[in-house]
Amino acid sequence: MIEKTEKFALITGASSGMGLVYARKLAKKGYNILIVSNMDKENRAVAQELEKDFGVKALPYYADLSKPESVKELYDWTKENDVYVDLLLNNAGMLIFNHLKNIDPKRAELIIGVHCLAPTLLCRYFADDMIERSEAISKSGRKVREGEAGRIIIMSSLSAYMPYPTISLYSATKAYLKSFSTSLWHELRDYKIPVTTICPSAVDTPLLGLKPSLRKIAKGLRVMINPEDVVNGALKASERGRRIYIPSLLAKIAFVFCSLLPQHCVAWIVKIPALRRVLDAV
Repeated sequence: MIEKTEKFALITGASSGMGLVYARKLAKKGYNILIVSNMDKENRAVAQELEKDFGVKALPYYADLSKPESVKELYDWTKENDVYVDLLLNNAGMLIFNHLKNIDPKRAELIIGVHCLAPTLLCRYFADDMIERSEAISKSGRKVREGEAGRIIIMSSLSAYMPYPTISLYSATKAYLKSFSTSLWHELRDYKIPVTTICPSAVDTPLLGLKPSLRKIAKGLRVMINPEDVVNGALKASERGRRIYIPSLLAKIAFVFCSLLPQHCVAWIVKIPALRRVLDAV
């Protein structure tokens, strides 16, 4: 049984990629980590690694987050085991790169479940606990400090601002996350529970599946950023109570440029031969 005073960061997709970077950074800060993903073996290996390297408690939890019942089971498990979730980090994601007509409907259901339904239900359950903690502090006569009752981080994407051919499901679900988390930020402001949305451009993780040569080119051109840089900036943004964080100056410029660009131009840009070769390699 875990002591209630021991605060945990619940990180979805923490067994690999950017989720693993988040887990290591937060463990270094002294957080205990609840590792949630659909890779049981990797979850256990990461838990052992975090406990050995940082001396924190790390709990592996297998869940298929595309299924709504899995989210409820996860929440119930935390209550039964007195796991105090102080930071909810919705990071799990997947990228389907293809025209919609070529995507298996089951895969479409999967990405919508992981990107939209799971974060929504996780926030519904765990934000309720955070609100109760905030109200309890207020009733005690003390002013609630920012983030004292809990905090939430939601990984969206720069593509949420830019509907993009061949990643229609990805950009649309990330747009949902951006809209949802912005609304949630307003709803939880009075409780001093910050909700921070992270909207990075391409991040150098296995999610993209790029060849090493293309990764080198993309990083050299700064169109792809290091996950460590994203995570460091995201955690600082959360600690400061920021609503949205867009990593890197280039991503901010791209956001402004693409926001002003007519939508028909996006389809034209994707046909540029050099860009087409990069996209075909994914």
